[in-house]
Amino acid sequence: MSSGHKWIYGLLVCVFVAGVAGCVPEETGDEIEAAQTQTPPVAPQPPKLTIDEQVEKKLQDLVIEKVNLVDVRAEDTIDFFREHTDLNIFVYWDLLKAENEDIADYKITIKTGKISADALLRLILMAIGHYDMSLDYQIDQGVIIISTCDKLNENIFARTYDVSDLLSPPRNMPYVSEVLPPDRLHEDPYNRNVRIKRSTGSVFDDYEEVLSKKEMRREALKKLIKGSVEYESWWPDGLARFSEVDDLLVITQTYQNHRLIRELLEKLRAANRKKQLYRQVAVKTWLIRLSEKQLAALSEAGGRKSIPQVISHSELKKADMVYQGRIACFNRQWVSLSSGRGQLVITGAEPVVAEHAVGIKPIVRMVHFGPMLETRVTLQPSGKKVTVQLNCLYSQPLGEITRKALRLGYDNPKAKGGKAPQAAPQRVMIDVLKFSHQTLSTDVVIPLDKPVLVGGLAGKTGDKSVGPSLYLVVEVNAAK
Repeated sequence: MSSGHKWIYGLLVCVFVAGVAGCVPEETGDEIEAAQTQTPPVAPQPPKLTIDEQVEKKLQDLVIEKVNLVDVRAEDTIDFFREHTDLNIFVYWDLLKAENEDIADYKITIKTGKISADALLRLILMAIGHYDMSLDYQIDQGVIIISTCDKLNENIFARTYDVSDLLSPPRNMPYVSEVLPPDRLHEDPYNRNVRIKRSTGSVFDDYEEVLSKKEMRREALKKLIKGSVEYESWWPDGLARFSEVDDLLVITQTYQNHRLIRELLEKLRAANRKKQLYRQVAVKTWLIRLSEKQLAALSEAGGRKSIPQVISHSELKKADMVYQGRIACFNRQWVSLSSGRGQLVITGAEPVVAEHAVGIKPIVRMVHFGPMLETRVTLQPSGKKVTVQLNCLYSQPLGEITRKALRLGYDNPKAKGGKAPQAAPQRVMIDVLKFSHQTLSTDVVIPLDKPVLVGGLAGKTGDKSVGPSLYLVVEVNAAK
């Protein structure tokens, strides 16, 4: 291709690209936002059930409105159940007849109202077995197999149980950050689990302690399962075994005992649901400034002079908003949230000594200005109120500099006339920033879904220009 042809070819490519680019409409910020809002959220898909789990679920969920069987042959009773549930059923009639040749002709009478398919099948097997033998069923490849308990117990298989919710309840979450509250600047910089309120103990969970408690719960759960489900079937007396993979229990057992294990775990989870441990709540907080007149007006509007005081959202919007925050957590879980900004400050200095010189190395820390909040919400049994435990710290720089003298070392001038030098202390002046601290610690019962003024922050601000006092407003919403 000649140079002229190459030039023309390049020009055509540029024109084509420019044309394509010109066909694409330019999206404004409003159009992008509208497109994003129109996109429906994708709901997480539930895990796909195996064919055996689908049959188990159908047995649990399917309800038969009415059963009226009077003197019906045992074999016809099984056919009745097969027709009403549309499930595949196989009966070891040859094995059963070897025990009792007339078992298929037994007369069965069952009269019930609404009953689940699983409960009805158990009743049928109990009636057929009568006093001669114990019958049960298991599910294999989507087929319900009916035989004697002794025959079914010859088959063991492994099943995986996710017990993470039973081993690890919601963990308390500390304020974990390299940015420290101003009143913690001189503490160990490597201990990042900081409590806002000083106390003899800590509500927060140490990581090693969490692992230790988790292992204790795992062993207690295994002991409970062994003691509740045919104790003699477990190793070394029997063939049943436990294996562990992270938060999973891999159990090798018979079908009947697997069913008992599932029922036991469901009862444990039902107890946790009753305590509402895993019910989610959302905590909204506002830090506002109110004058004495504004506080009095809020009290008159709410019909209550004391704090806590329920206020409306419209009144909240009128207030001087300083900070606001929101966090989602579990019921009875300690969590923390903060707002504001960070600033590097000098908190001290270390001497750096050389052979004929001395210097200083400033100690620099990142400090947090603004509100920091620790809180725990406990839903009351009525479901209409919550108990809120909270510790709040609000800090801000005062803008005042204090000059601080540090003795860092000694001058070491050269000796004159063979005499030893006179050691003179060396002092260095550094600027230290001052802070103001205001705190609030309280336990209060408040209604759900309503903003409540829970209290004012106490402490000297050190700045007369601050004006009105700071108050904390909290609203708690609970998931249905």
